[in-house]
Amino acid sequence: MTPEVASIPRPYPILFFFNGFQARLSFYQGYAEHLASFGFILVQYNGPSLCIIPDKYEVNFLDGILSWLADENQSKDSQLYGLLDFDRVAVAGHSRGAKLACLHFANRPQVKAAYLIDPVDNTTYTPESTDYPSAVRALRESGKAVAITGAGIVGRCNPNGSNSENFYGAAASKSWLTLVAQSSHTEFLNAGFILNRAFAVLCGARGKNSFQETLRLTAPPMLAWMESQLRGDDPGAKVRLMGFYRYMDSEEAAGTVRFHIKPGATRGTEEQRDIVSHQLESAVSEGSSVNERSLENALYVAK
Repeated sequence: MTPEVASIPRPYPILFFFNGFQARLSFYQGYAEHLASFGFILVQYNGPSLCIIPDKYEVNFLDGILSWLADENQSKDSQLYGLLDFDRVAVAGHSRGAKLACLHFANRPQVKAAYLIDPVDNTTYTPESTDYPSAVRALRESGKAVAITGAGIVGRCNPNGSNSENFYGAAASKSWLTLVAQSSHTEFLNAGFILNRAFAVLCGARGKNSFQETLRLTAPPMLAWMESQLRGDDPGAKVRLMGFYRYMDSEEAAGTVRFHIKPGATRGTEEQRDIVSHQLESAVSEGSSVNERSLENALYVAK
């Protein structure tokens, strides 16, 4: 456990991260490590390789995992003893994993927040049915707000009519949407050079961004959203949120992203964002207790 995480009061929020279709949890290690560095307990699993499990069955996996985690949290012999906060459970995922995350969020009151990374709902390959319920429909009926990062480049794996724009359209007020201009569906995972190229061919699109650049632009809004939903009363989280808005201003000006917030929430005033940024930068330059890592934390920037 790093000193930064050790300084965060226990217990920690639990965040389930779901893999994309036929993807492995190792492809998302960058997200997991970054989220964990901010005091989230990351939970992932791999499904059987080359085995297709319908959505209606896979969503039931969470019950068994939650039960196991509860036992571990109570066992003094477990490394997880006393670390888990079951009142702050969140979900995230990429592609089909984002769809699963959305179904959990829409249908489980215990899940308090969701972040969807280039989500894909029903397509011609998996039309809406009992086995494959629509997450967009479930989200709309739930009346809940979510945050989404979507690919700026559309291909076969994130087709129009089933992608991030549809999820955002179904989301409630105060929801966020970040579109990463030069990333396609496959730049959101890191499967290695050969597999990433194969996925790009399969999906019929390839962006200019690397995985690391895509992660750099996805991690800040994901962490900002999770903190706003799960640590909203923390004064430090509020300061970091203003710093995040300033960061997104600069990225939008550079043309790397487009950041949208539905009515009901704002980015704060420009004056508030400026004050926060100047305070942090001054603290670093003066050698105070706010160090370089603290400044990076304030902006949620992935290295």
